[in-house]
Amino acid sequence: PLPDGKGLVSIEQYNQYEAGAGIPENKTKKVYITSCLANNLKAGTTYYFDFQFGFSLFNPNFNNVTGVWASPSPFSVGIFGRKDCPSFPLNITPDASLGCLGDSPGWISLGKTELRGRNQWVEGFIEFTPSENISAVAIGPSCDYNANIADTFALYYMDKFILAPKKDFAFKTISLLRKFCFTGTRV
Repeated sequence: PLPDGKGLVSIEQYNQYEAGAGIPENKTKKVYITSCLANNLKAGTTYYFDFQFGFSLFNPNFNNVTGVWASPSPFSVGIFGRKDCPSFPLNITPDASLGCLGDSPGWISLGKTELRGRNQWVEGFIEFTPSENISAVAIGPSCDYNANIADTFALYYMDKFILAPKKDFAFKTISLLRKFCFTGTRV
């Protein structure tokens, strides 16, 4: 089931060329979620990015003929930013779409996290402090080489995005320290 609402988005990573271990990171195709921000992220302010990340069933025998999706675990997710807000969707050439978005002109890596799962939703969390004001963000595969994807197409789902200053997350989690039992008659 979806963690929030009635929709989700997906990100992808796969080997654009021949299959096999040792494919360089800049030869893998990566798909990102991008958006301009209503309010810029301020340089020097610490932010939290919280999201739900979905793993489907992992199929180690995936190929383009069967069309069965795979979600190898672990997977490294990154958040990227840029000072300006380009026109979306990005108009990039086939060769420019390979590798990490953080290697593309204008984009900088803000942070990353490694997530693990199998046929489940897990919470993702990235803390970062931009060194310059940010007007647009992108979320997707980090610049790390996800070696477990060398021979397959990887599809992951994302939902329930929260991006806010650290101070706004001060009371995000409340832990129950003791169980309470109520006895007697309710009035």
